[in-house]
Amino acid sequence: MWDRLGGEIPRVGATIFLRIVPPNGAAPPLQSFARMDWPGHYRGTVEVPAGGLGRLELGVTGMICENDQCRPDDWIFEIGGVGPPPGAPISALADARISIGDTIVAATPSDVTVTLTPAADWESFVAPDTIVVRAREPRGRNVATGTLPLRDASAILYEGTITIPRAGDLVLEAATDEDGGDATRFGTSMIPITAASGAANAPTDLGRPDGRADDGPPAAVVVVLMLVAIAGAGVIVSGMRRSEG
Repeated sequence: MWDRLGGEIPRVGATIFLRIVPPNGAAPPLQSFARMDWPGHYRGTVEVPAGGLGRLELGVTGMICENDQCRPDDWIFEIGGVGPPPGAPISALADARISIGDTIVAATPSDVTVTLTPAADWESFVAPDTIVVRAREPRGRNVATGTLPLRDASAILYEGTITIPRAGDLVLEAATDEDGGDATRFGTSMIPITAASGAANAPTDLGRPDGRADDGPPAAVVVVLMLVAIAGAGVIVSGMRRSEG
């Protein structure tokens, strides 16, 4: 299911009706339900009547009320074609799984593999030529990316390397670009990793280039602030002494 106006997978509900209408009104319609097995995709079965299949209707049931009179008013969806929606991002149509070695050493290229699994068995599914692997802080910015070319088209397997610049805990994720954020990320791909320190030029944190921590002022500012605090305390104390005299 695809919303062509909004350019997104619509949130319709967990079920839709699946209705068989026999040709020429030879028999009453037969109806069952299709259930969502992944976002935007529904699966169901319905028995074709002896008179054959006239048309298939998919939609959701509804009600319309006018002048205190209500009647059923089903919302029947337009059939757009066969296969994945042409405007849907690949990250919404496939799962991505990342495989990486047991040991990841900072500042050293690490082999990484990504395998795509289409959410449905479409004949017209087109895999991208490359997949991007992003390493980022657990709740922060990207620190490294690697572009993996398609190595095995039949298995939809991508292989390449990524170089983690520092030691520490990060999250690895697959996406269609380097900086598209959640919009271009394969949500099923995220895995935690820990890069070990093993290279002389691999820092152990994401501190500022001048060696200061991100959440504290430099030492010179601390000294000035301490002097101001002491001077302020002296003013308060001397004022109290004068008031007592």
